[in-house]
Amino acid sequence: MTDASVVPARPWRAAHRAHPARPTRRRLVLAPVLALALGGPALLVPAAAHAAAPAADAPVAAVRAAATELGSLDHRVLRQSNAEGLEVLATVRGITLPADSPIQLAIAPAGTDVRAVDPSTLPGHTVIAAEDVAPDGASGTGVATDTVRAAAASLQRGTTYAVVAWTADGSVLESALDLDFDALEPGASIEVAGSTTQAYGTTSRIWVAVRGSAGATVTLSGLGAPQTKAVVGDLARFDVPPGVAVGRYAAELSVDAEGAGNGLVASWDFRVTPGASRTGASIQQVPTPTRAGRMLVGAAGPSAVAPPQGQATVSIYTSAGRGVWYSGRVQLAADGTRVVGLPTLARGSYRIEVAYRGSALFQASGLTRTLTVR
Repeated sequence: MTDASVVPARPWRAAHRAHPARPTRRRLVLAPVLALALGGPALLVPAAAHAAAPAADAPVAAVRAAATELGSLDHRVLRQSNAEGLEVLATVRGITLPADSPIQLAIAPAGTDVRAVDPSTLPGHTVIAAEDVAPDGASGTGVATDTVRAAAASLQRGTTYAVVAWTADGSVLESALDLDFDALEPGASIEVAGSTTQAYGTTSRIWVAVRGSAGATVTLSGLGAPQTKAVVGDLARFDVPPGVAVGRYAAELSVDAEGAGNGLVASWDFRVTPGASRTGASIQQVPTPTRAGRMLVGAAGPSAVAPPQGQATVSIYTSAGRGVWYSGRVQLAADGTRVVGLPTLARGSYRIEVAYRGSALFQASGLTRTLTVR
């Protein structure tokens, strides 16, 4: 062995490039020699085994998970109010790496099969991209965090909700929510809308919206006799009576309820203006040059109220416009009428003007008639 020639060692890569088959032959020939020199049994390595082994610098294909599985889901409620809605910070851990699909988050009724519904219809639906999943320390798994925001109106009292996390190819996780619906739902409120004025003898409507108060009633006072109406579908309706006198009013609307909303009060400025009147006249006896006549005059208003009271006048003019006679002011009776005597008149054509002077409740009005004396 000492007389054997020694072959200088060359780098494996260079030898491999110069003589690609030599490294395999050398190992097969020297293996039994080295084994005998060391006192051990000869070991022959099949060439096929070497052929199957990959080269040291050959690329190795990465083994990827078949599905993105989720380990756990935790959440923290950041805020919940009617104005700002529900805001929840959700954290998903134990995510298989590398993540192959995005992680979806939403608020849903507990037990919802989120894969069977359109996720965009779920309150607060959001998506964490797969590349945003970060390694979770030395656990070998990933972690992802995002904020889920849902409008207060999308959450219904009496329903149990949960934060849900899922992937298209992996698991589905739920984390039950304990919501404060008293905070999420709007507080009790009262709002008034409708008419602010009406003419005497007519009627108008006032609407009162009461929200957040179950089984409430509303009382309208300070505008005629008090009225109390039940709130139906968040609304109470009031018709202002036609007989409310002319004037300005500060009406009050108060809520009576066993729970929320009890004692709410709103004011409503209202004005009643004088009603319209219509003057009427009927000649009961036509005057002549030798005989006096008489005429029934009066005023009328809406049938819902009493006839206009006050005074009326009658004036007679020739066809040329010259004044012939004036009755002076006459007081109308309770029924709104009055019989006025007419003077004797020479033959000819005349114009008669009847005027109702108006009152605190009614506007003035008038009419003109023609009269022919033969």
